[in-house]
Amino acid sequence: ELQLADLAKTGAKEDGTKKFGEQVNTELNKAWAALGAIATTKGETLPTDLTGGDKGAVERLKKTKPEGFDKLFFRELLQTAKGLERDVASAAKTAVDADLQNFAGNYMAIVKGHVTEGEKRDKRSDKNREGRGGGAQEADGAPWTDTWTALMPSSQGMHDTRRGRVRARRSG
Repeated sequence: ELQLADLAKTGAKEDGTKKFGEQVNTELNKAWAALGAIATTKGETLPTDLTGGDKGAVERLKKTKPEGFDKLFFRELLQTAKGLERDVASAAKTAVDADLQNFAGNYMAIVKGHVTEGEKRDKRSDKNREGRGGGAQEADGAPWTDTWTALMPSSQGMHDTRRGRVRARRSG
């Protein structure tokens, strides 16, 4: 979501999309810093590289022509924000670590705002496209969704592996 927002600041055609990209960027940089501080106290580091659907979403947006950028930005943002919303809600309810639970509770409204804006823009886009087909493209969760699961203790130890993977941590 953060890298999508970075692209919107410079690649969007509409001023409203650029401003929203700047807002998302500011909010997520603050959230990333707060989550990084929590991770550091737990001996973890946050992932820095995108993988899978996240990487694909950014690459698709980079290749999009200016006239289609805004629509695709909100489509991709909506998909990543919905995945993040699920993870944040889960962390707010089930995290054993009080710091992580508080973080999730504090940032839930921000994530919901991104979902709401994405849905509004996506509906406008659907109305403009009626009768011409189309549909949302799937994208994996936001880059930090795996960090949520990695920081949430599970019955098998510190890392929750419900997604079938735990990312290698880079020190630094």
